[in-house]
Amino acid sequence: MIQNFPMKDIEKGILTRFGRFVRILEAGANTVYGTGYTAERFALETRFEHALTDFLLEKRADLIAQHFLYVQTGALEIAVVLRADEILEVVAPNSRALYWKGFVPLRAEKFVITDGIDLEPNAALGLARNKALLAKHFVEVAPAALQFALVTRSGVLRDIVHSGQRKVYWRGLEDIAVANQAVGVPLPKNIAETALAANPVWLELFTRLELSETQLAVLKRGAAIVNAVAPSSNVLLLLDATLRVDILETADINVPLALAKNAKGTPLEAFIEYTLVPEYHQGALFLDGKLEQALNVGIHAFWKTGRSVKVAATDLRLQTLEVSGQEILTKDKVALRVNLAAGYRVLEPLVAFAQLSDFVAFLYKELQFALRGVIGTRTLDVLLEDKTALDTDIAAIVRSKLENLGLQLESVGIKDIILPGEMKTILAKVVEAEKQAQANLIRRREETAATRNLLNTAKVMEDNPVALRLKELEALERIIEKVQTLTVTNGLDGVLNDLVRIRK
Repeated sequence: MIQNFPMKDIEKGILTRFGRFVRILEAGANTVYGTGYTAERFALETRFEHALTDFLLEKRADLIAQHFLYVQTGALEIAVVLRADEILEVVAPNSRALYWKGFVPLRAEKFVITDGIDLEPNAALGLARNKALLAKHFVEVAPAALQFALVTRSGVLRDIVHSGQRKVYWRGLEDIAVANQAVGVPLPKNIAETALAANPVWLELFTRLELSETQLAVLKRGAAIVNAVAPSSNVLLLLDATLRVDILETADINVPLALAKNAKGTPLEAFIEYTLVPEYHQGALFLDGKLEQALNVGIHAFWKTGRSVKVAATDLRLQTLEVSGQEILTKDKVALRVNLAAGYRVLEPLVAFAQLSDFVAFLYKELQFALRGVIGTRTLDVLLEDKTALDTDIAAIVRSKLENLGLQLESVGIKDIILPGEMKTILAKVVEAEKQAQANLIRRREETAATRNLLNTAKVMEDNPVALRLKELEALERIIEKVQTLTVTNGLDGVLNDLVRIRK
C-alpha cells in the first residue's frame, strides 16, 4: 500500500508508524509504502512542543542540529529567541525549547537575570515592534534627563540606572520596584546608609555632603539654583558634569540681596525670610523673639535656618487712634457716652518695642483711663460749658505716661458727648423754658419803650400846638391813602371837635 504525505514549503512534519518515530518530512511529496503511517504538520519558525521532544534530544542529535534551534537556560538565565530582529519568544529560567528552522534565520540570546539587560548593545530588543512582548516579561527602566533610577528586588537595591540608559529586568524572579530620583537630590536615608554602604562601587558614584549647623549647600547648574541642602545634613547625592556645589555660611543672618533675588522661585527660597519695609516706616528685626536691630526702608533678606525670624514694620507718620463708646458717669451721676480721637507718632520704634509688647493697646488704655478720670471729676454742666479743658487735661495725663517710651502724643479731642434719652428730654425743656423767659423779657422791654415814646410825644404836643397840628395832618394823610373821598366840616377843627364823614 502506497501512502503520500505532501508538505507545503512553509511546513515540516513528523512521520510515525504505529506511534513510533520514523523521520522528519520535508516540503514536497513524501511517499511511503505500507500501512500504519501517520503525519503531523508544523509551521516553520515556531516552537516545537511534542511528546517526541525528549526522544529527539536524547537519541537524534543529528536531526536536532539539522531541523531545529535548540535553546536551554540555566537557573539564573533567560533566552530571547529572535526571528531576524523580531522577538519570537522568551524562554524562562531552567527551561529548554526547540524551534523549527525556516527561511528566516532564528537565533537565541541568553542573559543572566540577576542583572538588568542593557538595551543599548542589544538594539533588536528595544525595537518598537517588540515592545508588547518585552513588557509582558520585563520591567523597563529608562530614566529621563537629569534623573537616575534605583532598582530594588524584594526591597533590596540591585542596580542603579543612569539618565540615557535603557535596561529591562526579568519579572519572574523577584518583586521589582523602580524609584526615579533627580540628579542633585539627596538619596533616601535608608538607601544611603545600607545599600550603598554595602557596595563600594556604587558608593563611589555619589558625593557626600556633611554640613555643620551654620552651613547650607546650594547646587547650581550654571547660574541657576536647582536645589539646596539644609544645615546639619549628612547626605549622598548623585551629581552630573553640569552641577556644582556651593557651601554657604549662614552665621551672618543677612543674605546678600543679589543671592536673595536669584533664590526667588528656587528651593533655596525656603531657607530665606524676605521682608519689605515701606516708605515712611522703620522695621524692627526679632531673632528667636529677641529684638536685634532696626531696619531702614527697602527690601531685606535673612537666613532663617535654625532660628525664628520676625520683622515688624512701624509707620513713622502721624496716626490716629479712636476711643469710642465709653460709658462714663459724671460727678453728678449722669451717664454719658463719650467718643475721643487722638493723634500720635512713633518716634523711636526700637524703644517702643523694647518697653511695650503692644504700644497701640497701651496708648488706647491710657487714653481710656484718662478720659474716665477727667469726666468722673466734673459735673455735666461743667463738661458742656468747656470741652477744650477736657482735651487739655487728658493730653497732659497721657503725655506723662508716654515719657521714655518712644511715643509722642500730638493731639487729643473729644469728638462726641452723647446724653441718655431722658436727659436729652430734660435739657430740651430747660432750654425751651430759658428761651421762653428770654422772649417774655424782650417783649416787656419793647412795650415799656413804646409807652415811654408815647409819653414823650404827648409832652411835646402839649407844649407845642404846631407839632400837634402836624401830627393831625400826618394822621389825615394816612387816612386819605386808604379812602377815596374825605369831607371835612368846620375846618380842620372839625376833625377833632365835630363829625367827620367819610364817603366811599
